[in-house]
Parts: sequence; C-alpha cells; structure tokens
Amino acid sequence: MEKRPERNEYDPFFARYIDLVPNGNIADILEKQIADTTNRLNDISEQQGVYKYANDKWTVKEVIGHLTDGERLLGQILFQIARGEEVDFQGVNWSIYIQLGDFNNQSMQMLIDQYRAVRSSTVALLRSFNEEAWGRKGTAIQSDITVRALAWILAGHELHHRNILEKFYFSTTDFQG
Repeated sequence: MEKRPERNEYDPFFARYIDLVPNGNIADILEKQIADTTNRLNDISEQQGVYKYANDKWTVKEVIGHLTDGERLLGQILFQIARGEEVDFQGVNWSIYIQLGDFNNQSMQMLIDQYRAVRSSTVALLRSFNEEAWGRKGTAIQSDITVRALAWILAGHELHHRNILEKFYFSTTDFQG
C-alpha cells in the first residue's frame, strides 16, 4: 500500500505523525523500522535503559514499552476496523500503562524482542489486506479514521519517539556517561 492517507481519513492531531513518514509502501516502511530501531537500541546498556532526561519524563525502557503497547493497541483497532467491526476507541491513560508495564524491571533485550515480535505481526497483517480493507473506517478517539491512516500513524508514532530519543537521550552527555 503506497497511497498516503488523505487528510479526511484521520483527525488533524495525527498529522504530526503521518507527516514524518516518507512516501512508499507502508508495510515496507514499518518493516524497515524494525531493523532501524532495533539496531539503534541494541547497544543501549541496562543502565542507559533506565535513563531519563527529566524527572517527569519516561526512561528509555519506558519509551520502548510505550512503542510496543501503542503498536498492540493501534494494531488491534486497525485489525477490528479492517474486519468490519464497529470500533469506538476512546483512548488510554498512558501514565498507567507505563506504571503497570513495569518496563524498567525488564531487560533491554526482552523489550526489544517484544517490540520486534509485535511490529512483525502488524506488518504480516497489513500485507494480508486487500484494497477494500485499507479504506475501511472506524472511530478512534472521537474521530473517524481509516485502516490506511492507522498504519501510517504507527510508522509516524515510532519516528516521533525515535526523534525524541535521539535529541533528548542519546545525544546527551548524561546518557553517554
């Protein structure tokens, strides 16, 4: 699926994610992100994994957990809409997900493996869709959204958080020790 979602396929809030994604086949882009993200995270030590640049921010491990939880959640919504189910997703409290996910007590390798498995599952699902499935609409966070837009949001959401990791975590002297 190479067609970018049109602005009427999602709430304007999600443009901040979709606009980060380059043109191309979205399943290929999502699959390439697996390698790009895991390659960047593979060299992060356990100590670096619990680094956060401010008291009210997430650790590196929590960001990875958030990416995986977000993929699980949006992937489920994407799946339900693609299968024609009426969905009316209202949102989640990410602070609770982070707290109860207990990501800082999981190894970097476990978090990376979970991310890789969940993303691979999403890519396999997307590759199975016909043209009709891509255009199906549901409701998420009080706005209409298509399967196509959800796939692009997943890619952009990851890019958004990778950009934050690069800017506020990986490039700081505190992170590098």
